[in-house]
Amino acid sequence: MLRGLLTLSFAAATTAQFAPLVDLFIGTGSDGNAFPGAAVPNAMAKVGIDMDTSPRQAGYKAGNFSVTGISLMHDEGTGGNAAGGWGVFPLFPLANCDFTSCPVTLAKRKVQRTAGDAASPGYFSSTLTTGIHIEATTTRRAGLVRFTYPAGSSSNLVVVDLSNDLQRSFRGGSLSLDPTKGRIQLQGTFLQSYGTFNYTAFGCYDFLPPSGGQSLVTSGTYNAGNPTVNTTSVSYAYADGGYAVDAGALLSLKGTNNSVTLRFGISMHSTANACANAETEVPDWDWDAVHSASEQAWENRLSAVSVDTKVEDATVLELLYSSLYRAALVPANFSEENPYSSSQEPFYDSMFCSWDTFRTEHPLISLLWPRQWAEMVRSYIDGWRAEGFIPECRVSTKAGYIQGGSNGMPVLGDFAVKYADHASDLQVNTDDLYTALVTTAEETPSDWYRYGRQNDVWKRFGYIPFDRCTGTSKANGKCTTAADCGDTGLSLCGSDGFQCLNNQCKKKTGAYCAGDLNECLPNHVCANGDPYIGSNYKPKHCSPGTNAQFCTDEYTICINDTQPNPNTEWCAAVRDQCIIEANGGTPDGSATRATTGLATREVSRSLEYAFNDFAVAQAARALDKSEDDVVKYTNRSLNFKNLWDASVNYDGFTGYMQKRFKNGTFIYTPPDACSPVDSGSHSCARGDDNDTGFYESSSFEYSFWAPHSVASLVSLMGGAATFIKRLDRYFAGGYFLAGNEPSFETPWLYHYANRPDLSAARIRQVVYQKFGTSTNGIPGNDDSGAMAALLVFHLLGLYPIPATRQLLLGSPFVSSYTLRNDVLGTTTTVSVKNFDRGTLNATPAAGTNLFVQSITVNGEVKDTVCWLSFDDLTGGGNIEIAVGSTPLSSGCGSGSNALPESVEDGGVA
Repeated sequence: MLRGLLTLSFAAATTAQFAPLVDLFIGTGSDGNAFPGAAVPNAMAKVGIDMDTSPRQAGYKAGNFSVTGISLMHDEGTGGNAAGGWGVFPLFPLANCDFTSCPVTLAKRKVQRTAGDAASPGYFSSTLTTGIHIEATTTRRAGLVRFTYPAGSSSNLVVVDLSNDLQRSFRGGSLSLDPTKGRIQLQGTFLQSYGTFNYTAFGCYDFLPPSGGQSLVTSGTYNAGNPTVNTTSVSYAYADGGYAVDAGALLSLKGTNNSVTLRFGISMHSTANACANAETEVPDWDWDAVHSASEQAWENRLSAVSVDTKVEDATVLELLYSSLYRAALVPANFSEENPYSSSQEPFYDSMFCSWDTFRTEHPLISLLWPRQWAEMVRSYIDGWRAEGFIPECRVSTKAGYIQGGSNGMPVLGDFAVKYADHASDLQVNTDDLYTALVTTAEETPSDWYRYGRQNDVWKRFGYIPFDRCTGTSKANGKCTTAADCGDTGLSLCGSDGFQCLNNQCKKKTGAYCAGDLNECLPNHVCANGDPYIGSNYKPKHCSPGTNAQFCTDEYTICINDTQPNPNTEWCAAVRDQCIIEANGGTPDGSATRATTGLATREVSRSLEYAFNDFAVAQAARALDKSEDDVVKYTNRSLNFKNLWDASVNYDGFTGYMQKRFKNGTFIYTPPDACSPVDSGSHSCARGDDNDTGFYESSSFEYSFWAPHSVASLVSLMGGAATFIKRLDRYFAGGYFLAGNEPSFETPWLYHYANRPDLSAARIRQVVYQKFGTSTNGIPGNDDSGAMAALLVFHLLGLYPIPATRQLLLGSPFVSSYTLRNDVLGTTTTVSVKNFDRGTLNATPAAGTNLFVQSITVNGEVKDTVCWLSFDDLTGGGNIEIAVGSTPLSSGCGSGSNALPESVEDGGVA
C-alpha cells in the first residue's frame, strides 16, 4: 500500500518538536477520508493529488489508484458525495509527448504512482510511474507546486485543467492565458458536494518566476480535443445541466535541473483577487521560505498541547499529534473571501457539518485555540445576520443539508459559557449571539432543509411527530378533509404534505398545489375541507373569494384538525389573514406561510432540538438574560423524555427512545435497527427512505443520548445498576458504532452511574480496538476533525460536555501534558502521579494503575475524581491526577457534587 515516508520532507526545519510526530496518512484508507496534502492550519488552499477511485471525498485514497491531477482545494474527512468536493483547477505533468498530441484529457493522462508518497505538515510529494516527481507547499490562499522530470526528457509539460473538479460537475467557466506575462486565470462554476447549490471559484497560475530560471517553450489550449498551439482562451457559458468536457491549457516549460514551478492563488471573488493572493502570500516564489513558514505555523499550533516526546509512548504521541493536526485543518478560513457579502466579519467554510463538530471539534478549539475559535463564532453569528438563522452546514460557501438539529446553537452557547467575559476583546457581539440563538430556537424558516429547525411543530408537541405525509399509502387515497390525508396544513410535513382535492389525497408543493407534480391552482376558490395556508405564496393557495364565513369556519376546522395539541395562535393567524383577503386586502403571508424541509429523523431531531434549547438556556445564564428565558429553555431541554417509550422490551431491557405520532401513541422501531448488528433492512439516512426515525445510528444508541441530563436517562432506565448493565450490553452486544457521532460520549457514561473505573477500562478498549496509526486508523469518517478531536480528548483523559464548563475526567494516556490558552495567556500542566505504561493497551491487566484516586488543582484536593471545570484546565498552574490499581470505593467521590452534573439534578453550569 502506498504510504508516506515522513522523514523525506523535513529538510526545511531543524527545530520542530511536534510536527515531525504527525502522520498525515492515518485515515486515508477505508472510510476515514482524511486529507494528506499540503496546507497550513485552517487553510482555504489544501493542495493534494486526486484519484480515479470512489469514494474519494478528500481526493486522495490510500492504495494503488491512478492520479488524475493535483488540485488546489479539498475537504477533510467528510462524508457527503463519494466523488468528493472541490478538487478545482487541477494540474497534471506530462513528459516526452508532442505538444498537439499530448494526452491532456483526464481519461488519457491518468497514471499510477510509485511507492512512497511523502507528507508532513505544510508539504506533500508523490512520484508518478512516468518518473515525474510532484511537490507542493502552501499558504492560506496560495502556494507553490513543483514538478521534477526525469533526466533527458525531451519535453516538460503541464496541463492546467479548467473543467474537471472531483465531482465532474462543471457548469461553465473560462480560462485565459497570457504567454508574455506568464499567467493563466481561471473561473469555474461547480456543484457543492453536500447540497444542491453551485459555487464559483477563481484561480490564478503564474509560470514565469521574476528571478528567471524558467521559460515558456510553447503554450496553447484544448477544448474537447487535442491542444492547439498559441490559442489563449477557453470559455463555456453557464448551463444548469453542466458540461461533460475536458477543457484547459497546456504549457511546455524549460526549467532548472529538470524542474518547473508554478505559483497559484485562489479566491471566491475574482481572478484578479486570486492573482493578488498569490502575489501577496508568495511574493518571491521562495520555496524554502513558504515551506518553513508553513511548518512553523503547524509547530505553533500543535504546541498548544506539549509533552515530553522522549518520555511518552511513541504510538500515543503519533496518535495525539496526528489527531491534533487534523482537528486544526478545519473549518477553513475564507475570511476576505465571502462572495455574498461586504461584511468585514470572518468567514469560515467547510463547516461540514455542525452536527459532526459541535460535540468535540469546537470544544477542543475552544480549549486550545480560542482566539481563532472566536473568529469561527463570529462567522456563525454573521451567517445569522445574512440568512436569519444560525448556519448549520456550510459547504463550498453555501448552505448544505440539515442533518438533525441546528447544531451551530451549541457552538454559540459554548462560547457564551466560556468566554463571555472576553467577548469584547474577541470582537464577539454577545447581544447578536443571543438574539441569533433565540431566533433560531423560536422561528421556523421557510426552508428548514438547510437552516434552522421545524420549530412550529417542536413547540406545539414537544417532539417531532412521526406523521409522514410523503411515501405513504394515503397518496391518492379517499378523503373528506385534509386531516384524512395526514396533513393539517400546519407544516408538520413541510411542503410535501397532502391536501384533499376532489375527495382524493393529492401531494402539494409550495403552499397550495394540486396534482401529482406541480399542477398549481392559481384561481382555486376554497371549498369545504381545503386548508387556507401559505398566503405569502399567492396565488398558489386557495382563495376565500369574498366568503369571510369560510375564514371563520376555517378556524374551527384548524382547531379540530390539530387536536390533541391545538395551536390556537397559529389557527387565529390563518383566520385573520383569510379575512383580510376576503375583504379585498393583501394578506401577510409571513403569519401563515407553509415551510419546507425533510420530514424524517424525527426522534434524533427531537433529541437534538432539546440539546439545542439547553444551549440557549446556558447562554441566557452566562449573559444575564431574563430568568424567564432560563426557565423556558431549560424546561424545553427536557423534552427528550417525551420520546421515551417505557413499554418497549428489547434484549433484556425496558424502555427505549421511539417514534411517536402526533396523537401521542408510539410506533415501534427495533432498537438494533441501523446498529452494526441490525437484523433487518433499515435506513437511518437523511432522506425519505429513513424508516427508523433516527439519523446514522440506532434506538439502542440514541437512548443514551442526552448529554446535558444523563441523570434523566439513568432514572428512566431504572437506576444506576441497570444503567451499567445496559451499557455493558450495548458494548458486548455489538450495538456500539464507533464511527458515528452519537456514540462519542457513550464510553464515558459510566461516570454518571458513579463508576468511573468502568469508563476508564472502556475508553482503553475503544482507543486500542477502534483507532490506530495505519491508513485505516479511523473507525469512520474523520468528519471535519470531529473524530480527530475525540481521540485527542480520549488520550488526554477528558471528554467535554458542549455548552458547559464541565469536562469528564478519566485516566490519561500520557504521564504529563501542558495546555496553553492563547486568550487567557495561561499555561496549565496536568501530571499523572503513578502513571503506568502497562495500561496502554485494550485490556490493562489487573494491578495496573488505571484508576483515578484523586485530583489536586494548584494544591487543592477536589471532592470528585469524575470531572474538571474548564477553569481548572485554563486557569494556569498545576493539576495532579493520582492513579492506582484499585477503583476508588466511593466511585466519583464523597462530595455532594462528585457526579457530573445534569439538568435533572439542577445543573449544569
